[in-house]
Amino acid sequence: MNANILTVSVYLGFAAVTLSGCGNNIHQVGDPSHPHKILRTAQLDASKLEEVLTINNVQAVINLNGVKVGQSYYEEEKKVVKKLGVDYYDMFFDIGDAKPYLNATGGFPNKKLLIDLIQAIKKVKAEKKIVLIHCKAGADRTSFASALARIIIHGESAKEARKSFSHKFGHLCTGTCTFETIIKSYKPHQKEMDIEEWVQKHYNPEKSVKTYKYIRPDQLKVEEKKQELPKTIDI
Repeated sequence: MNANILTVSVYLGFAAVTLSGCGNNIHQVGDPSHPHKILRTAQLDASKLEEVLTINNVQAVINLNGVKVGQSYYEEEKKVVKKLGVDYYDMFFDIGDAKPYLNATGGFPNKKLLIDLIQAIKKVKAEKKIVLIHCKAGADRTSFASALARIIIHGESAKEARKSFSHKFGHLCTGTCTFETIIKSYKPHQKEMDIEEWVQKHYNPEKSVKTYKYIRPDQLKVEEKKQELPKTIDI
């Protein structure tokens, strides 16, 4: 089977599972023996969310879908975390909205957005709280935030943290490699500075958008057998 057809098929298959409500995509992040547990999921319905938070004694939730006032799933989630007394971080990290991005199709997040997320994770670490991180499908944005959490909370190397980007979580590098590229680009600097300092000093989203080739899964020309998928590049 053509590699591009296989890629699109897997992507669409995962999307179908997620949209059907079966794709909870629940996993523990990093070293399972680490005392500071990190969980990652897709968007859960209210009953499943309450179950996961309760069983795992989760004390903080980082929502990467942003504030969605009036959306039933968002309002129900807010009720659950309030009921359980769980800290809640709304990170406006929605790739479908142009506001936090330089462009809405494959843009890199701006510095403020990235630093807000890093500081939220640092706060969770300082308070030693078990945290759950989620976006919609738990595949791309959640992979990125999970990688950051592994670096910040578990003290892992950037190389090890990149294992958060995996097909087993539904992550496919067909246009969302922007996030993985950020972690990869931090790797040579990790011994010199923490990731927040690196973002302040070296992260350049404007340059990245100009040099990064974005391909959406539905834009792949599956009839061209030799077409390559995009490769990550250093910022």
